[in-house]
Amino acid sequence: PPPPLPPVTFFVGPDGRRCHLGAGSNPHRRRLPPALQAEASEAEGEGGDALVERRLARRGYFPMSDAGAERHLLVLAPPAPPAPQS
Repeated sequence: PPPPLPPVTFFVGPDGRRCHLGAGSNPHRRRLPPALQAEASEAEGEGGDALVERRLARRGYFPMSDAGAERHLLVLAPPAPPAPQS
């Protein structure tokens, strides 16, 4: 099986909804507002993740981490024919 994906940090905003930092490739993910994106990028360069989290928390966006995800492939095969009865 493929290895589990690493945990991802996301933020819960003042409205109680999940949003993500960064652009990423998923167009369906809600992002932080552009002004907060810029502030977070600046904070990351100055002091890393802890500073980003503190600055966003002051604005009502609190960090959460998911537990990571595992993706499994389910292979479906047709059922075996019944055994002949004697």
